[in-house]
Amino acid sequence: MLERHLAGTVDAMVDNVDDRWLSVSEAARQLSVSRQALHHRIKRGTLDSRRGNRGQTLVRIPPTVDRQVPPGTVSSIPSGVDAADPHPQVADAPESMPLAAHREIVATLHASLERQERQHQDEVIRLREDAASRVAQINTAHKVALNERDALYRSMARMERVWFVLYMFLAAGVLALTSPVLRHMPN
Repeated sequence: MLERHLAGTVDAMVDNVDDRWLSVSEAARQLSVSRQALHHRIKRGTLDSRRGNRGQTLVRIPPTVDRQVPPGTVSSIPSGVDAADPHPQVADAPESMPLAAHREIVATLHASLERQERQHQDEVIRLREDAASRVAQINTAHKVALNERDALYRSMARMERVWFVLYMFLAAGVLALTSPVLRHMPN
């Protein structure tokens, strides 16, 4: 058991003999990333880390990693191109292939964006037409309700007049019937 453990330890030591353990700042500089990005890589487990003898964090840099360049980017500036030029002409350089690929991706994204904008505009037009149709329906229903209300008010006014006339006839009839009785009553 002890032999197997020691053999595993020796194998691990041999496998990692070429690895370099650098401080976080040195590793960030070596990988051309920020310290924060390096800490994120350590947290995600894409880079190994350990505590050094002085308590500082050390990051393992395999010998195959000299400088990590994000995929699809130009790793160096071709000779004869001004690095300060915002629109360099690098059509003949071999590094222009990723740039052409980026331009194709940008063109595809522009086409997709234009298609989505057209779909969005069509949807906006459809929603506005639907809203206008519903507003027209609501206005029509509102006018019908107002007309019905006015008709009810007119009907109530007629009924009030009819009831008033009936009341007056009834009152006059009661008065006519009771007046002979009142004349014959003793005081």
